Amino acid sequence: MDFKLSFDIKPPSSKINIQQKLLLMGSCFAEHIGEQLRYHKFDTLVNPNGILFNPVSIFNAVKCYSDKKILDEQELFQHNDLWYSWEHHGLFSDVKKEVALQKINDSQQQAISYFNQADYLIFTFGSAYVYELKETNKIVANCHKVQQQKFNKKLLSVDEIVKCYESISSSLNNKKIIFTVSPVRYIKDGVVENNISKAILIQSIYELIKKYPNCYYFPAYEIVIDELRDYRFFEKDFVHPNKLAIEYVWERFSETMFDYETKSILEELKQILTAKQHKPFHRNTKQHQQFLKTYLDKTNALVEQFPFIKMKEEQDYFYNNH
Repeated sequence: MDFKLSFDIKPPSSKINIQQKLLLMGSCFAEHIGEQLRYHKFDTLVNPNGILFNPVSIFNAVKCYSDKKILDEQELFQHNDLWYSWEHHGLFSDVKKEVALQKINDSQQQAISYFNQADYLIFTFGSAYVYELKETNKIVANCHKVQQQKFNKKLLSVDEIVKCYESISSSLNNKKIIFTVSPVRYIKDGVVENNISKAILIQSIYELIKKYPNCYYFPAYEIVIDELRDYRFFEKDFVHPNKLAIEYVWERFSETMFDYETKSILEELKQILTAKQHKPFHRNTKQHQQFLKTYLDKTNALVEQFPFIKMKEEQDYFYNNH
């Protein structure tokens, strides 16, 4: 008897190789997948502007990278003694304007360089609700706890999202685009309102993948909401997927999105990364020393065969404890 609804995921026409560069942007779910990619030695850059929730802010950030835009101090504003950018997460804020600007532009420079080289852009949409600053009528990426009366809250339409993507599509060249929708439910908007928001995001992506052959939808939202479909896969707030859910989505992502060579490498890599987590009771026994030597040899052999995999941390660990 099967107690879980499973579904097949249509594979992409082109699969990811571990040598390719991946730029991930979007909600906190993009951060979770980015962590998994980094842990498994992929070359990634995650959220150069910090976490972004709505598709317009994501696409606006991409346009800035494409246009090689560097911010100037007039684009910052002060609130509660801190300096912020409307286009960036609060992690870039600082009590000193010049420090905040430097942090933003250091990340901006890195993003500009990485964007030019990236093979894949992975966009995770969180919400179709946006906040427009009344003073400028522009959508902000983050409200930074500024008084709510300074904003108009609105729900994006499918057409608005599609047109915003179309405005940057020519700058994407031959890059592959992977869209996902975050399974995190934004219940502060309301349960029904959250479902409407997610439906708009999914419909927008559907329209884009029909029109653009370089676009693909990975159903992370459906995996969590429909396949797992149980509160034991969520944190105590019943909103955020927990570690078990994220690991399951990662497994589905890996089996769907990676090419044969990458899957083979990950099988070998998994053994090494698991060995590094091993905590022995007695470090100085011959048995443990042989264990360390065995995995140092395995790591060195993997790096020799695939020099693009950066495993200095693992090599140092097995060598220095041997």
